[in-house]
Formats: sequence, C-alpha cells, structure tokens
Amino acid sequence: MADGGSGGGVESAGNSQMWFAKPGQEVLFYRINRRPIGGDPSLFHPDPDLLGHLERVLEPAEPATSGTQYKRTWRLGDLRFNRERGTFTGRLGWARSGEAVNQSWDEEQHSWMDRLVARDESAVSPVAFSSDGRILGVLKNPSFSTESVLGDVLSQILNLGERQTEFATTEWSVEPLGDSQEFYEWLQDLDQLLTLRMVFERPNPDGEEQFQELFERLDAYEADQIKEEIRARDETTGLKKEAVQEDPTTQGFMVAALRYAFGRVWAKGKRRGRTVHYDQRKQVARTSIDIVGSDWETATSSVLDAVERQTERRQLTNGRSS
Repeated sequence: MADGGSGGGVESAGNSQMWFAKPGQEVLFYRINRRPIGGDPSLFHPDPDLLGHLERVLEPAEPATSGTQYKRTWRLGDLRFNRERGTFTGRLGWARSGEAVNQSWDEEQHSWMDRLVARDESAVSPVAFSSDGRILGVLKNPSFSTESVLGDVLSQILNLGERQTEFATTEWSVEPLGDSQEFYEWLQDLDQLLTLRMVFERPNPDGEEQFQELFERLDAYEADQIKEEIRARDETTGLKKEAVQEDPTTQGFMVAALRYAFGRVWAKGKRRGRTVHYDQRKQVARTSIDIVGSDWETATSSVLDAVERQTERRQLTNGRSS
C-alpha cells in the first residue's frame, strides 16, 4: 500500500492512525462530463465505452497542480477498474515539498538555534466512480478545505491524459453535483431572495429533455455557455421565490445544474437581517458515513457503496440519467 503522508495516514503506524477511522466522514459527489474539443458538437461521437475511455486517459497518470503561492501537486493512482460492475476506484492525493524553521539545541553555544529543515506534506483520500450515472465520490480529507478544487484538479488530470492519446477528441470536466432538496430548503428559509445567478454549459451529447430548450439556445447561438442573472427590483421584498419553481426556463437551469452538473447555481438573500449565499461549487452534494473503515480497502469500498446509493437515489428522483 502507498504511504498516505500526513493527511492520508501511515499504514505501518497502525490502522487506528488512519484519518478516516474516525466516525462521521463525508463523501463529496461530482459528475464526469465529456464535451468536444472545439468544432461542431453535432459531429462529436464520444466513445460509448465510458469506462474504457477513462482507463485510457488515466493510464498516463499525469499530475495536476493547484494553488499559487503554495502549490500542491495532485495525483490519481492505485486505480482498479471493474468492467463487470462498471466502476473504478483509486486514491487522489496532493504532495508539497518545502522548508520550515526548526529550533535545535547547540551545546557549544549553549543556546537554541534556528535551522531550516526540509518539510514534506501530503494528503490522500479514496475515490470511486460508477459509469451508471457518471458519479464520482471523494472521501473528504480534512486538508481538502476548498471543495471546488477537487473538480478542477481531476479535470486537469483527465484532460492531460486525453491529450496524450493518439487522437484527442474530448474535453473532460468533473463538476460538483448539487442537492436540489438542500437548495430549496435554503430558499424557503430566506426572508428575501435578492439575486439568482445560473450558468448552463453544453451537456453531454445525450442531454435530458428537461433542458432541451436551453440546449437548442446554445445551438442557435453557436455558444458553449448561457448565463442568466435575476435581481430583485425591491430588496425589501426580494424576488418571488415561488417563481423559481414555476418558471420553466429557470427550472431548466436548475435541473441541468443541480441534478446533472451541466452548470452551476449561485444565489444571495437575506435571512433574519443577515446576508447569506448559496454556491453550488462550495456546497457540493454529499452524504455522511458513520463508519468508513480503518484501512484503505474498506474505506474505498465504503466510498463506492456511497456512490452507487447516490446513483440509485438520483435515478429514482430524476428517471434514469444519461
């Protein structure tokens, strides 16, 4: 097994040392989407074997980076593909090398001295994917403070791998799934809804009927993205919250973003005099697992089980996803 570093746990120190051995861990859910690299989307025919396509682009295992001043190098490895089950599992982690000031005792000068010492940091977490629904789950490591960065680095890794294939055709995107129930609960608890901002991006070629009108608008404009922002005319009363669920165009945006990750939702409102926000990129759909396990094998299985349960739940709610 690979050494998980400071964030992933060190196996030789005993399984009880694993960070995920503590109860109440969260699995974050993302969706893997494929789009054409430029050109006419109507001519884009992605490989019907999604799992095989993923295996080809992940084989090179190129690293991604995040951060500016303090860069982290991310890698996805320990991959296991299960063709019969339509899944893959692995470990996503980051590493960073640097220096730190440490104090050491100098016997000759009889004083404490500052010395620069090498410092390596890392954090690793199990991931799992099911092609039935295209949902990817990541066990949230305590060091993964910014949830949106996970989708960014995974997209980087996939696209770097795609560009190493003989004929690169696909732009990969790993995007945060939203939780419709959570959003509407947030909405109903507002005193005033002040701003609703929605983005719709080109879906996979087999997009859903619920947002077919938006898809047709993209084609009419030969666009890759549609943005819409609705602002309250009077901030003391706010927007009519019922319209969010009654307006067909808005519902198209909502279904596309929250259920299928073909875009995102951002909103601002007032609750008991305080300004509050909803940001799909920061409020990724998730589930809590009381007992994940105390070793990598068990923890990975727990994440895969959570992904398959999430897939089933969304299919019951939405009908079978594309």
